[in-house]
Amino acid sequence: MAGEAEFQKYSRGCVYRLIHFYGDDAVNESDLYKELGTLTKDRERWETSIPYVSSLLTHDSVKIQAKVLWLLGEMGLTYITSLDEDGCTCPGGAVGACFGDGFTRLNPNIHVMLSQGLGEKAPAGAPPMLKEGERFFCDAETALKWRNNMPFSDKAYPRIVFAPLSRWSEVGTPDLVYVFANADQISALVTMQGFHNGKAVNTLAPFGAACHSIVYAAEQIDKEEPYAIMGLFDISQRSASLK
Repeated sequence: MAGEAEFQKYSRGCVYRLIHFYGDDAVNESDLYKELGTLTKDRERWETSIPYVSSLLTHDSVKIQAKVLWLLGEMGLTYITSLDEDGCTCPGGAVGACFGDGFTRLNPNIHVMLSQGLGEKAPAGAPPMLKEGERFFCDAETALKWRNNMPFSDKAYPRIVFAPLSRWSEVGTPDLVYVFANADQISALVTMQGFHNGKAVNTLAPFGAACHSIVYAAEQIDKEEPYAIMGLFDISQRSASLK
């Protein structure tokens, strides 16, 4: 178990304590999610909290992993953050971050959770999304079709880096650029995609977790006529993003 002094050193003075402990010191999922919500609103502490938040990528809770991935993405709009394969234990996150087939490596039954869940076969204390399923698909077989059609990346990035436009000079030219926009701005962007090519379809909005927008966009990099990807609207994380 890590000590408080060790974490303070690791987190460069972050005032948030490390709460990813097991045993008697463990903080339950609900309290941890609330604490992450508090941190989300406290932007002044973001820069020093990046190591702390990153450490929670290995949390057992899929809900916490998803919240952490979203929060790291938000932090990347202001600060430089990065992620490597060893630090990403979320199956869907590994896929989205272009670390190959994270589903097979980390959760080969992800299609069950995405559909009807494990039901009575779920282990004691399992979160609702595992027991009842997230109901994105009518059954596991249909969800498996989606999984098998995912464009798993073979780019073998050792690490992906998130940086705001103001700090590109520190990290170099990015492979992908994400634009956060409201409905009117999205309408303009989609319309103007065809300004120089005359094509009717220039934008795709594929289904997937919010982080899968990265791998969907990465698939387009080497294409002669790449599509723009509209995403980051994972319905299971909308409540987190809207907060």
